[in-house]
Amino acid sequence: MSTLAKNLRQFVVGESAHTRLPERVLDSLRREQDQSEVLIGWCQLALVTTFAALYALAPMTLTEDAPFAPVPWALGLYFLFTVGRLATAGLPAAPSG
Repeated sequence: MSTLAKNLRQFVVGESAHTRLPERVLDSLRREQDQSEVLIGWCQLALVTTFAALYALAPMTLTEDAPFAPVPWALGLYFLFTVGRLATAGLPAAPSG
C-alpha cells in the first residue's frame, strides 16, 4: 500500500486498536443489544397491532369480486415475523468462539 493511501486511511479511519475490549465491556454491549432487540420487537408488535385495528375499523374499499386482499396478508405475515422475533430475542445467544 502506498504511503499516500496509508496516510489517507489513517486520517479517515484512525489507527487500528491492537487490543481487544475487556470481557465485561463485551458482556455489557451484548446485554444492551439484547434489550434493544426486545424493545424494538415490542414496538413493532404495537405498530402492527395498531395498523390491524385501523384496517379493521376502516370502511372496506375492496369490491366483492376482488380476487385478493393483500393488506390482511401483509399484516398477518408481519405479525408472525414480529412474534417470532420476540420469541427468539429471549433465547440465549450462541457462544462466540
